[in-house]
Amino acid sequence: MGIVIGTFVLISFAAYQSPLAKEIEKSQNLPLGTKLFIQSIVENTIGPQVKTGSETEKQNIITQITNETFGEMNAFLKPYFQYAPPLLAFGLFLILWGLSWIFVQLSVLVGVLIFLILKKSDMVKIEERDAKAEVLII
Repeated sequence: MGIVIGTFVLISFAAYQSPLAKEIEKSQNLPLGTKLFIQSIVENTIGPQVKTGSETEKQNIITQITNETFGEMNAFLKPYFQYAPPLLAFGLFLILWGLSWIFVQLSVLVGVLIFLILKKSDMVKIEERDAKAEVLII
């Protein structure tokens, strides 16, 4: 488990140093994917309620709502963008830690497979001794 957590810290530190995290800090804006996410939410929640004569007017209203919401979110979060790299790294660490049971089980499986391969190739033997104890011989 210590090796797995050490690897998670290393991956999180790499995310902290990544160009994406630095770009978010420098740009002082949310990524474009956030704007697309907001637009899909607006289309699904407000879109059916908009009663206009044409589809173009409806799309203009949705685009305007999306732009205003995105602008307000950027204005609200602007002082906090300097904390983006450590927050992204910490969030990634928490996600990896939550999934650590998968990595621990995979590492145990790899260890068992390596032992079986070594046993089949006669590099490792298990012998029985007089005391009826199993001894590992390499």
